[in-house]
Amino acid sequence: MAAEKDIYKILLAKKLLDSDPQKKELIKELLSSPDFKVKDLFKDLKKADLAQKQIIESILIQIEKKEHLKPLVQYLKGAEAGVKSFALKILSKIKIAPDVQDLVTFLRNPNIPIRSYARKVLIEQGDRDSFDLLQKQIAIGKWPSYREAITVLVHLGRESSAPALAKLMPVVPRYTLKQIIDYLAGFKTGLAMKALESVLTDEDPAIRLKALQALKTSKSPRIVELLLNLLDDSDDEVRKETVMFLSGFKDKRLVPAFIKCLNDRDYNIKITAVKTLGRLGAQASFEPLLLTSTAGDDRLEQAVQEALSKLSHLDDVAVVETIIKIVRTGDENGRKKAIFFLSGQQKESVVKSFMDYLMESEWWVRE
Repeated sequence: MAAEKDIYKILLAKKLLDSDPQKKELIKELLSSPDFKVKDLFKDLKKADLAQKQIIESILIQIEKKEHLKPLVQYLKGAEAGVKSFALKILSKIKIAPDVQDLVTFLRNPNIPIRSYARKVLIEQGDRDSFDLLQKQIAIGKWPSYREAITVLVHLGRESSAPALAKLMPVVPRYTLKQIIDYLAGFKTGLAMKALESVLTDEDPAIRLKALQALKTSKSPRIVELLLNLLDDSDDEVRKETVMFLSGFKDKRLVPAFIKCLNDRDYNIKITAVKTLGRLGAQASFEPLLLTSTAGDDRLEQAVQEALSKLSHLDDVAVVETIIKIVRTGDENGRKKAIFFLSGQQKESVVKSFMDYLMESEWWVRE
């Protein structure tokens, strides 16, 4: 190492600029020597002053041989903080990168800068081997942080990373789960949508809501079936988001579910249900809409009347039978609503049928 020491001393003594051709030649000569060892420079690092450290850095960032990387990688795996930090600084500046296996291992390192370095290099390389190896490693045990690993996985695999992300969903922290949901929402593939469906029953309403919002882009024929259960969700925001989303569908399965929503404690859910039932125009909606409690709310009352007006295509007999049922067995409020509906009824056949019933019924009903 005598010759190498001499070059090192010359570099220290001359204080050459990095752009100086002589400095570049000296460093090139040093690195090409068969006796050159990275560890020898790191031995000097502990007692080096600032000028010496700068020279050591100038030498190491010119490394081009894989064999010279090994000591640097080892320092990242287990060295004192100062040495580890310096090794990372060098690795971040050189043109060659550690093996994929080492980079994936670094993603599990408790040191945040090391994880960030590995993430950056893996994404820049875009190596398919990295993706395959990461998919295998990512499910092994708990990680200090899943963020870097997930980010790499997504950038390298895109849609094909959905199965690996889905496997992580039950074990990652809440904030990471939200990150995964955001990624899956961007894929819009069957695998991604299936993974999102799995968290619609999560105990955290914020997660259920986020999954629901992500599924809005889904074209799955099962989407209505999947979301119907959320109409009974304990969280107001989840129910509201579900009702608003499902109100855009024309599906007969929505009728009984939205009839139930007429009694929801949330005003927006109730009024959306009223409007949707009017649009769907099902026979089963007539009586529930007619009896919907508006509690003097003009906006809700208007929505109910508009919804009922859209049911004019219903069978006359069925309508009259419903009104008669309410008049005979309903409470005072129900009877008033039924009579009010008749008073504005444009179809003469409906009014005539009801009047015929009155004429044939007992006197107390006429009263």
